Amino acid sequence: MSTAIQKRKLSTGLAVTQKVFVRSRNGGALKIVREHYLRDDIPCSSQSCDKCTDFYFLDASTGELTKPVLSDTPLDLKGKADIGKHYVILDTNVVLNAIDMLESDAVFYDVIVPQTVLEEVKNKSFAIYLRLRTLCKNEEKRVVVFHNEFKSESYLAREKGEIINDYNDRLIRNCAKFYTSHLNDTGISVVLLTNDKANIEKAKADDVKMDSQPS
Repeated sequence: MSTAIQKRKLSTGLAVTQKVFVRSRNGGALKIVREHYLRDDIPCSSQSCDKCTDFYFLDASTGELTKPVLSDTPLDLKGKADIGKHYVILDTNVVLNAIDMLESDAVFYDVIVPQTVLEEVKNKSFAIYLRLRTLCKNEEKRVVVFHNEFKSESYLAREKGEIINDYNDRLIRNCAKFYTSHLNDTGISVVLLTNDKANIEKAKADDVKMDSQPS
């Protein structure tokens, strides 16, 4: 079996990654083409960002223009110079193990849930997935779902031989790296909240800021 991966630009704000699989069967060949569409115009949803101004759209159900959710004055961890004002990106295990804490009104505002995390939670616990979806609708908590697997700047192709858990962890880390770079001129840090030891070590190697949630 051979595999070819190509990426081409379709139009402004839209590209497609093609994976072509060729399989031999009984002396014949079977060609399978899978397409993954990527966009440049998915907003980060931060009120401090002036790069995504044109990416908000008219909501057909309400007739109103969508708007950024994440505060321009998030929690400031004074005394921690490397963090300061910050947003939190969730790891899948934190959602699965600490959904009660995430729902609390006392902690965790301005939270980013990568699409990768949302899908992993859905596959592992539909009950917690429903609670997470409800949490994302809580306007006071300011929790957003970021479609990292469809944003051209945050998407990564799966490597040959890479198991799905490692791939998903890499996507989540890359989401944190994207936000860090994207918001580098706003004075807002991005902190990955995780309790996965392997993910912590790899995040350190990628210079991703972290906080760990006890198991």
